[in-house]
Amino acid sequence: MRQMKQKTQAIRQLAMGGAVLAVTLLVLLAGTGFLLSEVSRLEKRIVKLTADKKEMQKTLDLIDKHARAKKLVEQQIGIVQKLQKKSQLTVHILDEIARATPHDRMWLTDLAQNTGSLKLTGMALDNRTIANYLDELKKSSYLGNVTLGGTTLSKYGGRNLKKFTLSCSVALPVTADEASQK
Repeated sequence: MRQMKQKTQAIRQLAMGGAVLAVTLLVLLAGTGFLLSEVSRLEKRIVKLTADKKEMQKTLDLIDKHARAKKLVEQQIGIVQKLQKKSQLTVHILDEIARATPHDRMWLTDLAQNTGSLKLTGMALDNRTIANYLDELKKSSYLGNVTLGGTTLSKYGGRNLKKFTLSCSVALPVTADEASQK
């Protein structure tokens, strides 16, 4: 009887172990099926997101292209504005020089303008005329650092005249907006 009990108990344990093993296998199969479907779903999502990324990259490339074009246009506008200011500067400088020159007492023989400087050469009746001319040029808002380079006595048309050279810096006057920004 004791053996029978042991056999019955062994059969129960085997049946119980088999049942636990069967349930474990079923859970593992169900988990594996769920994981495989999840992997499949995620792979499909990756494919869709990759396609979306490619589509969005086209848009980003287009935006980048337009940003570069905009920057180029802004640079070109800046260059045009700079050139306009420079051309205005030359016109104003020539106007200032013409207004300051006493035509009955002096004349200019040479005018050379570089980026930020101007050199004038001319003839005058006397030193006082040259001094008054320097004072008039110093009043200009377009000319700065007006300095006399030198004067020499020169015969011209049978008369003793003063040949002179002077130099100055040139710049557009600072506007109120520019002054407030500084």
